[in-house]
Amino acid sequence: MIHFAFSLRGTDHEERGRCCEDCSRTFSIPGGCGLVIADGVGSASMAAFASATACKEASSFIRNYFPPEGDRESLLSLLRCAMNRCLSVLIKAAEYAGMDPMEFATTLSIVLQTPKGTCIAHAGDGGIIGLNAVSGDYDILASPVKGEDGHLVVPLQGGPGTWIIRDFDESYASVMASTDGLLDALYLPPLMKYAGEETGVYPYELQKVMDLAWMEKRDLDPADLKEYLIARFEREDRYVTGDDKTLAVLIDPSVKAVRRSGDYYRKQDFALLEMRRDGEIRRQMESREQEIEKADAVSEKKQNLPSLTMEKEEEKPLPVSLPDPISFSQERPVRERNLSKVGKSVEKEGTIKEKPAGFCNRIRSFLLADPTEED
Repeated sequence: MIHFAFSLRGTDHEERGRCCEDCSRTFSIPGGCGLVIADGVGSASMAAFASATACKEASSFIRNYFPPEGDRESLLSLLRCAMNRCLSVLIKAAEYAGMDPMEFATTLSIVLQTPKGTCIAHAGDGGIIGLNAVSGDYDILASPVKGEDGHLVVPLQGGPGTWIIRDFDESYASVMASTDGLLDALYLPPLMKYAGEETGVYPYELQKVMDLAWMEKRDLDPADLKEYLIARFEREDRYVTGDDKTLAVLIDPSVKAVRRSGDYYRKQDFALLEMRRDGEIRRQMESREQEIEKADAVSEKKQNLPSLTMEKEEEKPLPVSLPDPISFSQERPVRERNLSKVGKSVEKEGTIKEKPAGFCNRIRSFLLADPTEED
């Protein structure tokens, strides 16, 4: 198994007089190899200490507690414990120093490669990529973990809920991990999504790090790969990124990866990709402006509409049907009344029968008489 790691100070750090705040290392485990990388968060005052401590604690913990059976379930549990161990040590260091734990913020990525498979643990804005031996694709095993705004890094201190811990069934000829400096500049550049590459990886650069076939074609001894890459990033690609440059690689010479068609490894014209990006941004802005104009036009149209008021119709009285005038010459039902004083024939619930005019006059006189007068 070929494995190596290195961390180089970025030009931005040199200009500001800051040390390299990345850390990396590889180590042997029963039947395989492991790697660990960490990147101290730039805004943290103890970034360099945090990354170095995380790498040291993770590698030591894994080697000291590596399970004899080495099955995937045990390895995943081991990785989870290693991540918690690193977090606990950094929290205690902050308490001892009387400082905010976020002053010790760092990213952390771990890879274990054994004959039984590949297991990873990941926190932060670095990334892990594997060369699939069967398909020849460069698979993203862990993407950068960032906040909702897409820029703010979520470090190890984000807690277990933000960590990526998983295993893979695929056979990988090699696996690499990188902090955001080289990852964004070379291996997972954001502009690649404008080149039609769905995953966003850049095979042209990744083959120089992970593909033995590429090395053999150029008579490059894999054992000299580390020195070759360090020389490259210290000279011609010194300014490929101003950030610190960290890379860790595991290569299994016994696993041969297939090569895809040449177009997959083509070199990209990033000036053209920038033009595509700018064109896409311009189209999005124009589309947004059109939507705003349409919304404004609709709003203005509503404001200019005449106010429509409903005229209230005059309420007409409901028709009332009045009864026909009642004359004494008509027969009508009457309620039971005591008219004994009248001395005339009145039936209960009966009818008043037709009487002569003299009778009516007597009745009227009786009704108008004062009831207090004595007969």
